[in-house]
Amino acid sequence: MATTMSAWSVELDLTGGVPLDLEQAGEITEALSVHHVNAVGFTDDKRRIDLGLWIEAPNAMAALQVARDAALRAFAGTGQDGWDVVGATVRLWVDFEVDLNRPNYPELVGVAELAEMLGVSKQRVSELANKASFPRPIVSLKAGPVWDRTSVGNFLETWRRRPGRRPRVGAVIAQIAGQVTRPKV
Repeated sequence: MATTMSAWSVELDLTGGVPLDLEQAGEITEALSVHHVNAVGFTDDKRRIDLGLWIEAPNAMAALQVARDAALRAFAGTGQDGWDVVGATVRLWVDFEVDLNRPNYPELVGVAELAEMLGVSKQRVSELANKASFPRPIVSLKAGPVWDRTSVGNFLETWRRRPGRRPRVGAVIAQIAGQVTRPKV
């Protein structure tokens, strides 16, 4: 029976005793090119490096082992012995791509967008924004306040909208007065 292979994203966190320079990091990246290195990052002291690799393997454990072995061979091949994997994240490549396509900033909304989301007027949004239960804006610009859509979504889930305006006190008095019959003079 043939083993089904899957594409995996493996992010390795490696540490070593001898700091890497940019040339050595380039050599290591080149040695790992078959694995389509998609991320390289170091700490300031160059004794810790993160590598993101594409690996084809039947399961997550096998992907981790292939990535670890390839990375350590690449380090040793450039004269960098003494490095070891101290952390790793393994996930299917398709999940990695979904994360890549997700914006890395919050989705922002202003008063007009909130009015549309809530099904109310912009004036009503301003009234709601003054309530303690309403999320605070991320920032207030000259154009108005700006919120993170997620925080407003949480408010929407718990908000109990009461349709219609509350009658004005004068209108209520007029309505009651109209129902009272006055004696004719």
